[in-house]
Amino acid sequence: MSYCTRDDLFRQYGTEAVVALADRGAGDDVDQVIETAISEASKRIDAYIAKKVTLPLDQSAISASSLPWACAALAYAWLWAKVGDVSEYAQDQERAAVKHLQDIASDRAAIPAASSAAGGAPYAPD
Repeated sequence: MSYCTRDDLFRQYGTEAVVALADRGAGDDVDQVIETAISEASKRIDAYIAKKVTLPLDQSAISASSLPWACAALAYAWLWAKVGDVSEYAQDQERAAVKHLQDIASDRAAIPAASSAAGGAPYAPD
């Protein structure tokens, strides 16, 4: 399951910037590199939220949450890491996304309309 789309990533960071990061000049398929970045970011998100919500989340819960933003931030940082010298902006975005995911994991933030991992009512901190 992906928590963001290519369009989310393009809206958040600009199409030209994302494509430039994904086009490493090594004959890689730019679309595949972007999809891999999104997939890796989504796996990272799962690692933070799996004990708090029932996975997979439905699309309405994802859309109503901050997860598309966090996924795009993590995917952008992943793209930068693959080219080598990670920009400070990408690092800041990654740190902010990780902090938010840690807040979800520790009940300081919630995913609206998501069922708790224990089942039942939508997850929200006490």
